[in-house]
Amino acid sequence: MSQHDYNIQNATFPSTRSDINDALGAIATNNSGNSAPATTYANQWWFDSDDNKLYMRNKDNDAWVEILTIGATSDKVESIGSVYLLLLLLVMMMLVTLQTLLELLLKLKMQVMVQKMYFYILEL
Repeated sequence: MSQHDYNIQNATFPSTRSDINDALGAIATNNSGNSAPATTYANQWWFDSDDNKLYMRNKDNDAWVEILTIGATSDKVESIGSVYLLLLLLVMMMLVTLQTLLELLLKLKMQVMVQKMYFYILEL
């Protein structure tokens, strides 16, 4: 678990290398820690190690958006942030609406075919 300000200091070799390694460690662990990083950037990831929640900084860099929660003992995704859940629900609703529309069109097509057959029979 590590966090970093991503500002590599101009220093001697061992200090600079250590600073770079610390920055890479923060990247590798999604800036994990029990509190949000002190220095933030737009679209930055942060894993809250106390609540097991993954956050992403919004594009205006003025708020954290909850992405998901990971079970502390199950190591599985337990919940998805409300924004993403809402998006998923909207996509599902669109798919159901599309399916209903296609079924309706199929019924209408069948009705047209039946009508054509009926008129054909009448002409005989």
